[in-house]
Amino acid sequence: MFPFLLLAALLAAPSQAKNISMTGIPYVTDDDKAGPPDLLAAIRARRPGGKLLNLDRMLPQSPSFAKGWNGMFAAIRGQLAALKELKADPGLFDPAELAALRSPRR
Repeated sequence: MFPFLLLAALLAAPSQAKNISMTGIPYVTDDDKAGPPDLLAAIRARRPGGKLLNLDRMLPQSPSFAKGWNGMFAAIRGQLAALKELKADPGLFDPAELAALRSPRR
């Protein structure tokens, strides 16, 4: 009977799986009190519907890191010449070349 009581206690205990990432970094809540308002606004602006992903919920633990992360990926998404060329002329995109770039070399 003891194993059943132990199992019942474990199942009834609140789970922290949704509050802590696999890395051990706690997730902040998906509300306006999660971090600096300007930082959260910048993160939400790049997400569809403004919903924070789990990665976004870890970033406010270090606001300086989060600002750098957002700035780096904003530059990658919006300022790389190669991406601008692909958006301007989708005919430049060759799926075979992309597959070759993504394939591991042996």
